[in-house]
Parts: sequence; C-alpha cells; structure tokens
Amino acid sequence: MVLVFKTKLKQIQEHFVKTVLSEFQEIEKIQIDFEDIDKVLRIVSKKDLTKDIIRKMKENRLYCDELLD
Repeated sequence: MVLVFKTKLKQIQEHFVKTVLSEFQEIEKIQIDFEDIDKVLRIVSKKDLTKDIIRKMKENRLYCDELLD
C-alpha cells in the first residue's frame, strides 16, 4: 500500500522525518520529493497508517496532510 502526503519539508529535515517514522514497523520505504511543489512524502506500508503518520508528524511540528487523487 502506498500512502501519499503533502508536506512542507526541507531537505535538511529528511533524516529527522525518517527517524520519527521509524517507530512504525509496517513501513517498508519512505521517499520525499523535494522538487514537487507539495513536497510529497510517499510511504510504502504493509497497512494503512495515514492517521498515525499525520498525528506523529504534527506531534513533531511538521505539516503533513493526506494527498488525495
């Protein structure tokens, strides 16, 4: 399952974000597209963690919202 989020991340935050999200064992891959206007965060996961990821990002003062088709 691929989860897609709109963020306001900067490249310097990439390591921090991956560290924050590493607590989710279901996550298989994390990718951030810094060139996209929405700074898209793509996560490959074994299950739907959308709400958990948004909550965890916001707890760490990082803007994150689900990007719908």
